[in-house]
Amino acid sequence: MPTDYALYLRKSRADLEAEAHGEGDTLARHEHILMELAKSRALPIGAIYREIVSGERIANRPVMQQLLSEVEDGRWKGVLVTETSRLARGDTIDQGIVAQAFKFSGTLIVTPAKTYDPTQEADEEWMEFGLFMSRQEYRMIRRRMNAGTKSAKKEGRYVGSRAPYGYERCKLHGRGWSIRPIEPESVVVKMIYELFLSGKGAGEIATYLNQINIPSPTQRTWVRQTVGLILQNPHYAGLIPDAVHPYKKVIKDGQLTVKRPLNKQCELYEGVHEAIIPRETWEETQRLLTKNHKPRVPSALQQHNPLAGLLYCDKCGQKMQRHPQTDRNFEKYYCPTVGCPTVSAPLSQVEALVLQGLKEFLYNLEMQQPEQPDFTTEQNALKNIDSRLVEQRKRLTKTFELVEDGIYTREAFLQRQSEINAEISRLQTAREELQRKLDAHAAELSARENAAPQIQHVLDVYDRKSAPAERSALLKQVIDRIDYHKTTKQRWSAENDLSVTIHPKISARK
Repeated sequence: MPTDYALYLRKSRADLEAEAHGEGDTLARHEHILMELAKSRALPIGAIYREIVSGERIANRPVMQQLLSEVEDGRWKGVLVTETSRLARGDTIDQGIVAQAFKFSGTLIVTPAKTYDPTQEADEEWMEFGLFMSRQEYRMIRRRMNAGTKSAKKEGRYVGSRAPYGYERCKLHGRGWSIRPIEPESVVVKMIYELFLSGKGAGEIATYLNQINIPSPTQRTWVRQTVGLILQNPHYAGLIPDAVHPYKKVIKDGQLTVKRPLNKQCELYEGVHEAIIPRETWEETQRLLTKNHKPRVPSALQQHNPLAGLLYCDKCGQKMQRHPQTDRNFEKYYCPTVGCPTVSAPLSQVEALVLQGLKEFLYNLEMQQPEQPDFTTEQNALKNIDSRLVEQRKRLTKTFELVEDGIYTREAFLQRQSEINAEISRLQTAREELQRKLDAHAAELSARENAAPQIQHVLDVYDRKSAPAERSALLKQVIDRIDYHKTTKQRWSAENDLSVTIHPKISARK
């Protein structure tokens, strides 16, 4: 049965603010209060735990983690704290962990105001209520602090603890802080923007700054990331950003983690500090940064198949897959269906056959005399439907007049109206179907007229498009599907029955 007690000391945000105003060391004051409490009650103290770091969650407080582990092991009879909120305040999950650890181990919580025995239902309720109230107080403080920070930024004041490179913090005459340019760092910032606008990249600028022995913000060598952050920083244009990297809590693998993603839609406020870079220069820099930014796609995720999504096996209908080049074999296409008689063929041969098939299709297209389809019947039918719709709508209007004149009873009016509406609906459906057919004919005619120049363009620029993704995009402009055929293995036979059947997009009716 344990007989010793432990002291747990932790600073709150209010304590930190009080210390900043000269009220002395909080931990020392609280330690004196608890030692006097232990002395008055003759409580043997076995250890004193001082939490130096301040964190919202237990995961960020290593001393609290150690104390909880010892409490769960039943090492202490009780723990002395100035108030229950010192144990857990920020997270309801953490509060539950603390409450359970003390309850199941039977460890007392001793405060100057009251001693809590978590094994007793009344004390457990009081302790849970105290933790709940401390949580609400913590939320209120957080809201007040966030509102104060937002208000200060809107007023143009600087709220950071460290000034950006090229600036130093300075106290405003009223209240709050701002920043002011300092040399020679501000001159370096101007140089970075001038070099970037002259056409140099962030990496080149970093190399140049290292060559002329200019120290970086960390007093180490310059790197492209540091230059990039300076080029994106709105403080240099006299602006104050709202939240560039806001806190975001996410659950991953059952664990709560805090991330700080980049906020690309960050709101900017006019600052009271002096700008190092003209506003127009900074805005032009941001435009160039956005224009030049191309996300890098890992090689494993890049497209290597120029016929991706187009090539199908003519035996089983499955999409043909690309087998990458190895030391023994070239790139080739193969059918993934087990037992399919289709055999593989080199990618280069299949691609050459596709281009040859396109050339033949283009030749036949140019040699054909374009037919001018006769849509007279469909157009006459469309006019007839339109005239009948006009007639039915007039009859519908007439039914309202007849019921108003008392010629139609209410029942007769409703029946007649239902019949006319049904006929209008039938005519509208017929009209829509007829119009779809006319539009499809017109679209196909237009596609055939534009097909030759489009195919010719694909053939002209295809060889110049080295990237497989670009070649694939070109082919998909004019080809809907390609059927692949090959059933003989040339390893055992000189016969080669490799062939492809191209289905151009213009052959399909819309």
